[in-house]
Amino acid sequence: MSQKDDFEALNPPSSATILKLRQLAEALNNNINTVLDDIEAQVSSQNRVALDDYETLQNLFATKRKEQKISLEDLSLQTEISVSTLKRLLLNPENARVGHLLSVCKELGINVWLDK
Repeated sequence: MSQKDDFEALNPPSSATILKLRQLAEALNNNINTVLDDIEAQVSSQNRVALDDYETLQNLFATKRKEQKISLEDLSLQTEISVSTLKRLLLNPENARVGHLLSVCKELGINVWLDK
């Protein structure tokens, strides 16, 4: 017999003690998840760009294209948007169609969502 077995034989845990430990563990788990959610929200908010922040969006497109070494021709093939339309979109996202913006974001790995 181990020391744990000897201890449990002398002091068996009561159902109330086990229940209390389970409740404490659940509360601790909930607190940890809340803290992690808060940290994730803070990090995510630092990486957000509004779709009407055209200058930042333009810079983000350029950065992502450079990082991934994607040419206009490749991006055109992947998005099925003409090169001339892509040039206009990348230079001036304000005048782009939403569908085109979403296609480019998707291909460049930029996550887009709507908040209500």
